[in-house]
Amino acid sequence: MNLYLQELLALAPVSLGPKVQFLMSIAQSGKEVKIELLYIADCPNSQPTIEVVQEVLREQGLPPDIIEIEISDAAQAAALSFPGSPTVRVDGKDVEPSGNLFPSYGVSCRTYFLDGRFEGMPRREWIRNAVLASKSKR
Repeated sequence: MNLYLQELLALAPVSLGPKVQFLMSIAQSGKEVKIELLYIADCPNSQPTIEVVQEVLREQGLPPDIIEIEISDAAQAAALSFPGSPTVRVDGKDVEPSGNLFPSYGVSCRTYFLDGRFEGMPRREWIRNAVLASKSKR
């Protein structure tokens, strides 16, 4: 359980709102949404992606906790099935709905095909949908 949720639990005698009660239920059940951002150093899209993920988490009443994993070599990229930077995973699953149809792992940038063109970040909608799906399983 993270420190944020532990602090909320300490407030339990106080009347809490529904979002806080939801967070407490997650903390007590030990089932938090696990968000990972895998990236390479100097990736221009990693920080903007982190900001989008944090915004989505806050909108869903979840703490903006992200496990950031820097990929530094080809062996690590292969071991973590890293298709490129940035990669966002919710509960271990890539947020890109179509998944990686042509898996290739290495220390490189990632592109997402959106509306007929390539972009350097996943869609906000994909991140939100993945978080919602994870929350619904709890």
